[in-house]
Amino acid sequence: MLAWLQEVSNPLTGPLWDGLWGAVGGGAIGAWMTIRAERKRSQTEIALTFLEQFIAQYDELAVVMGLLGNVASLQSAADVNKVRKFGDWCEIVSAAVLIEAADNALLEKVGIPEQMKAFYRGVLNASKTVKELESALPGWSNLAEYVRKTP
Repeated sequence: MLAWLQEVSNPLTGPLWDGLWGAVGGGAIGAWMTIRAERKRSQTEIALTFLEQFIAQYDELAVVMGLLGNVASLQSAADVNKVRKFGDWCEIVSAAVLIEAADNALLEKVGIPEQMKAFYRGVLNASKTVKELESALPGWSNLAEYVRKTP
């Protein structure tokens, strides 16, 4: 190995190798920066999609939070399904954030994580008396982890 290095280090081939290593290093750095920028763009796009969905179902969230606030009103299957539907959406958002596919900082700026945490706490309280919600909680493991990991 040492003999090979001495061979390639002669005055004629040394600059060639230096240039080659510089090009390879520059290309690797450029590729890394491109990948990083593309990942950030993708995270932002996913977060914006979640934001659009959140806005579209904002009225439904108000209904769901009202139901969770008044557990006695959670008697019909349709109402329980509204809660479960929003919980399933929160599960998807949580999973995307946990694997860093969505930009959590952007979601935080618009308050989505706080709404998800309030929803989860509401479901935990309601699940003590509404068995259908108690059975839904194990299916929201990403949401539970997200609530536990974020301050």
